[in-house]
Amino acid sequence: MEGIKPPPAQPWSKGVQPGYRCFHATVEILQDEDNNVYSAHYLSEDADAQICDSLGSKGLEQLGFGLLTEALRREALIEMLIRLSADETFIEQHMAGDEESQTKAKMEFSIDMGKMLEKIMFNMVPSITEEIFYMMVENHKTPDNAGS
Repeated sequence: MEGIKPPPAQPWSKGVQPGYRCFHATVEILQDEDNNVYSAHYLSEDADAQICDSLGSKGLEQLGFGLLTEALRREALIEMLIRLSADETFIEQHMAGDEESQTKAKMEFSIDMGKMLEKIMFNMVPSITEEIFYMMVENHKTPDNAGS
């Protein structure tokens, strides 16, 4: 992972630590009887909110980046498992190659992941946009304009 700064060794300690700040968020996932999947997230404790308050964006950027990174990692893992189920030697073939062929295989996988994620995003963005607009409108209602 040349050029990528590795994270501090786990387990991470919540709070302000030498070299980092760590807060916890909880993600709830619900699947209904029609197989629709919904999710919600929130900071786990008041201490997490205090840490977020100390960040420049109140933790919005860090939380968004963390959730997105975990979602992308999960999708990459699923895609890798799908490839391994179709070809059990997929990883061994990658490891057996020289550095150039390994780099090429990673790039091809990255491109395939990008194309797959683009399709997912294209399908999800309209409903996410609708949900965010609804949430913002509901949060801005006052007793005077609640019926609007």
